Amino acid sequence: MKNPHYEYLGRRMREYHRTHQWRLSEGGLYVPHAYWNMGPESLSYWDDVGFILNGRRVMVWWRHPRDIFRAAISSLAWEEAGDGLELTRFRGRVLV
Repeated sequence: MKNPHYEYLGRRMREYHRTHQWRLSEGGLYVPHAYWNMGPESLSYWDDVGFILNGRRVMVWWRHPRDIFRAAISSLAWEEAGDGLELTRFRGRVLV
């Protein structure tokens, strides 16, 4: 069963793709970020890449597992630490 709304979106997507071409690399990938100034010792925590599959654009957003793990540890540490001390001595005063 075809949905007219999704059929319309697919037609619009193909029309946009025909009029706004991507600058693809030799391997057929769209890489929106330039890494020419990064050294071999620098680490990448995220990246995105695009390609064309069956006439449709596909964009892949990627995060390195070490970045996800670091964020999870940081959030868990803040949960375990709590809200911190309550400064009742300075309540109601404007500190400059």
